[in-house]
Amino acid sequence: CQDILSRKPEGVYLDDLLYLLKRKGYSFNSEQQFTAMFSILRLELSDYGTIVNSTKRRRR
Repeated sequence: CQDILSRKPEGVYLDDLLYLLKRKGYSFNSEQQFTAMFSILRLELSDYGTIVNSTKRRRR
């Protein structure tokens, strides 16, 4: 987990976070459930100085 966060000084990609959460066994039944989880995550990560941008997606 830490390597993904430290790799991106400009912020964390939302789909990287989703991937991490799914690997940790979280599942999201609804958009609201994810949004709630995301806002908690955003708060926790901002304590570490990591920017989470919900609109930022990696180009594939």
